Amino acid sequence: RKPMVWRDLAYEPETTLPDGTQHTTQDEVKFDEELFASYQQLIRLRRQSPALRLGDYQTLLTDDDRCLFAFARRYEGDEVLVVLNADERAHTVELPAGGESWVELLSGDGYEVAEGKVKVTVGEKWGVVLRPR
Repeated sequence: RKPMVWRDLAYEPETTLPDGTQHTTQDEVKFDEELFASYQQLIRLRRQSPALRLGDYQTLLTDDDRCLFAFARRYEGDEVLVVLNADERAHTVELPAGGESWVELLSGDGYEVAEGKVKVTVGEKWGVVLRPR
């Protein structure tokens, strides 16, 4: 695991791989504004959601073939569903959900519940965090 790369520091290019072998080319190391903004957004979500900090945990889906993992967290009326996709392709999943609709907290997209399930597409190497409306 690498440390955070900060905007106010200068870094040498990477010349070796984690196992110590040499890169065929040097990789530039620089601050990534988009990645940093994503971390900030996830930190805000966690701070604003008691379920994400303190809630009971329930695994909803493990799918090694599609590299998917989903779980629910609940705490004193706060509920979230999280779906993580580690695959190189987007995937659609259906998860058990109450209520009539859910909102995706990272994008603001809305999803309707049909027959007790919410259906959501998760982009490649990405995740979604859902909360009931």
